[in-house]
Amino acid sequence: MSLKGDLARAGIVTDATKNTAATLVRAGNVVVPPKSGLTKNLPVTFDPLAFTDLFDDFFAFDESQGAQLGYWITTNIAAGLDTGYPAVSSSPGPNGNLLLVTAGASGDGIAMPYSGTPILLASGRQFWFMTRVLWPTSTVLPLRIGVGASSSNPFTADPNGIYFNFSETQGKIGTLVKNGSGTNETADHGTDLVADTYYEVGFYYDGSQVQFYLDRDEIGDPVTTFIPVGLTLTNFMSVRATAAANQAVAIDYVRSITPRV
Repeated sequence: MSLKGDLARAGIVTDATKNTAATLVRAGNVVVPPKSGLTKNLPVTFDPLAFTDLFDDFFAFDESQGAQLGYWITTNIAAGLDTGYPAVSSSPGPNGNLLLVTAGASGDGIAMPYSGTPILLASGRQFWFMTRVLWPTSTVLPLRIGVGASSSNPFTADPNGIYFNFSETQGKIGTLVKNGSGTNETADHGTDLVADTYYEVGFYYDGSQVQFYLDRDEIGDPVTTFIPVGLTLTNFMSVRATAAANQAVAIDYVRSITPRV
């Protein structure tokens, strides 16, 4: 895209010459958005009247607030999580992480939908989802995270939605797009998960197709079928152990952005 086009994307419409536009950029008057990656289509600044932006950085977590609007609701799968979890931890990493640790039996886990305003994908309207996750040990706790229909156990039947599916094949990154008429799933995008390593994942829906990202690079081809347009979705995460041993995952943040209707 031209520099003039970049200025327009930054919210500045100008008939200035290319040289004048370049001077504006050099002077720091304009921050030109990146031309690749998950955030390439985001506006440089957010007008709160134009966008809704959920950003939970997990500096605190109060499970007792789960019934109220604007909190994560926790539902046990089998015996649920180990005592005291979910909990915010400064380890791993210097910032807040939501740490989920299973109780020690195969099948233990938790489903966590967000109780905020429902997400309704629509044709022609953009949507971004992003998160950052880490497994403290080489034993990978299976995780599903993204946007989906409310479910007390997202592992027993794939809920409608768009989400990442970690470790359906042990130690792999998978993706799933589903509506009421079909499913588009990739079980393995070819990346082996490494312990104590952050993975930034997300997807961008441009109003007609979904592109998944790993560390801001595209993975897989754009998905154009079975997108859950018009269905009631919410941000969610869910874990379920696959072995009789404590397994853990750390969630650094969850963020989703969409233009207001």
